Amino acid sequence: MVSGSDALSEYARWVLEPPLPERLVKPRMSCVICATPRSGSWLLSGLLHSTGVAGHPHEYFYSETEAANRRNWGISTAREYLDRVLEAGTTDNGVFACKVMWGTLPDFLRQVKSRAASDIHGDRSLIEGLLPRPRFIFVWRADAVAQAVSWAKAGQTGYFHHWDSANRVPRFDFEQIDGLAREVTNSNAGWRSWFDAHQIDPLEVRFEDLVEDQEAQTLRVLRFLEVELPPGVEIATLTVKVRDAVDQEWLSRYRMGP
Repeated sequence: MVSGSDALSEYARWVLEPPLPERLVKPRMSCVICATPRSGSWLLSGLLHSTGVAGHPHEYFYSETEAANRRNWGISTAREYLDRVLEAGTTDNGVFACKVMWGTLPDFLRQVKSRAASDIHGDRSLIEGLLPRPRFIFVWRADAVAQAVSWAKAGQTGYFHHWDSANRVPRFDFEQIDGLAREVTNSNAGWRSWFDAHQIDPLEVRFEDLVEDQEAQTLRVLRFLEVELPPGVEIATLTVKVRDAVDQEWLSRYRMGP
């Protein structure tokens, strides 16, 4: 594993303003990362991005990201936006990657449907109509309370990732954490039900396993995608851990009860 301040800064710039490639490559297969907030999806996205062969995962279909990309790319129509997304998210070997939160799945499907033929129905068929040979990665966290604590703190401060700026001091809120823990549990159940309903067999990546051995889990995803890490390429961690003493304090206070 490698990391460094230059690589972190470069990735932060890419996340905030993903550029359009000079060389256009038509995607031949797709990787869809399915997740919930604070589940490690950006950690995995950065790791895959660093390989250069697993697409460039981003929340392309999140409304705020779409609005920023439209401004940066100078486009207005939905069709053109989807075309540019396929270009920006595809590596030179033809692998496209994106990231979808449970809460934004309806928006994603709505955009996919706008490009589909009128006789195509069903979520999986709609996705396959836009994204070639999609394979799904389900990132989830076993400790829903710890995830809720991280989510609550990030939501209060605005500091989700190292490319964000904290805008306020967080305060412990039992009810907020309790509600987010239920939302995490329900969202994970929603993803599993959606996979079952559409006969999708995702590769599951558990947050705790990813944190313990980032390289092993990244290589596991590459095997699932049937792509090989190029010789001489080192998998890089392109995000910064934002957990601190506050997380542990809030976790302990929550488990003591209201």
